[in-house]
Amino acid sequence: MGNCTISGNTAAGNGGGIYTASGSLTLDSCTISENSADGLGSGIYVAGSFSILGGSSVAENNDVYLKTGSTVIIAGDLTADGTVATLTPESYTVETLLLSDSGSQDLVESYYTSFAVTQPQDADALWKLDSSGALCSVQASATVTVSFPEESDMAVELAQRS
Repeated sequence: MGNCTISGNTAAGNGGGIYTASGSLTLDSCTISENSADGLGSGIYVAGSFSILGGSSVAENNDVYLKTGSTVIIAGDLTADGTVATLTPESYTVETLLLSDSGSQDLVESYYTSFAVTQPQDADALWKLDSSGALCSVQASATVTVSFPEESDMAVELAQRS
C-alpha cells in the first residue's frame, strides 16, 4: 500500500487498522492512527511479513503487534518525524529480533531508535531495541544508599531540617 491513511477503525478481535495473518504487507508513506482493537494490535496485527518505508508511521495511540517469528522489515529510508511505530512483541525475550532490513543495506542500525517497544504491565525492566533490532532490557530502577559520618556538615544539616 502506498500513500494511504488508515484511521478510525475498530476491530472486535485483533488488528484495529490492519490484520495480516499470512502473506506480506508493505506500507510506503502510509499513516496508521486512531484505530482500536478489543484484542491485540490496535494499529496493525502481524503474523506474516510486514515491510515499512518512506514516510510511513503508526501513531503512538496505536501499536504494531508482532506474533513470534514476525519482524518489521525496514525496506528503505524512513522519513517520518519522531517515533515510526511502537512494537508489541508476543513474548518479551532478550535477543528476540523485531527489526530486519532488506538485506544489502544497514537500515536497522540507522533507524532502530525510531521504534519504541510497548512496556509490559508487570515489567521489572525497561524494554527497548538494540542496534541489531533485537529486544534488550535495562533495569528500570536502582537503590542508592548514602551514609555520612555523624559529625559531618551534611549530617548536621539534615538533622536540623528534620
